[in-house]
Amino acid sequence: MNADAGTRIVSVEEELALQAKAAAMLERPVGGAISLRGGIISWQGIPAKDNTLPCIVLDSVFENRWYNVPFSAENPANPVCFALAREEENLRFHEDSEIPQGSPAPVKDADPAEGSCLGCPKNAWASDPRGGRGKACSQIRRLVLAPAGAAESPQAMQEAELAILKLPVTSTRYWSAYVNQLATSAKRPVYSVVTEITTEPHPKHQFHVYFNMVRVLPTEMIEALRAKILVAEKLLMAPYAIQQNAAQPATPASKKY
Repeated sequence: MNADAGTRIVSVEEELALQAKAAAMLERPVGGAISLRGGIISWQGIPAKDNTLPCIVLDSVFENRWYNVPFSAENPANPVCFALAREEENLRFHEDSEIPQGSPAPVKDADPAEGSCLGCPKNAWASDPRGGRGKACSQIRRLVLAPAGAAESPQAMQEAELAILKLPVTSTRYWSAYVNQLATSAKRPVYSVVTEITTEPHPKHQFHVYFNMVRVLPTEMIEALRAKILVAEKLLMAPYAIQQNAAQPATPASKKY
């Protein structure tokens, strides 16, 4: 074997190794959901210290979801119709929805597209079956988080476990305000800072969720953060699992959050 052939083999082996590592990162087990039940922030059953969650919010999307049965803590169910999109106007029922809703077929040019959340009867004010002015479908935000400790190094970020936080509709305005505040004051996107998430009791809505910037991350971390966002997208846009009510195996608790 000549030197050129040997070099080519090594190069191919290195390339394959890098591809295998990238594939493993995409398929590696990722975390579940951050719980906000009762205003208590917890991860896999472990409450956050001082009910405060320092983290890095890598990305977020709009989510609409409609349940055809009342909520039950003992027997939680998936929404039978849901939508995920980066832009609110692009929300339409997901193909995995069990009972798709959405806007009817347009009659006029100005009407929303068929299946769109815009114009959906379940998205109309006063459509809540419990009465009042509320909507049958709830508009929330889905955030994907990495632990604050992942900012220690690019490798720590690469290896960090991810978690999903579903922000209640009553707290989405605080998220919007926080993102805009970062853009104007820190001149940074949300993924490039460490964020502190807290809750406070509310007399009408039980609790509200608030966001506060802890510190700006160094520019040396930006490349690793952007790479992690690409990995996180799969979790962020994941549809609801089928047969959620089936018994689930216990998951070992993680101390990363």
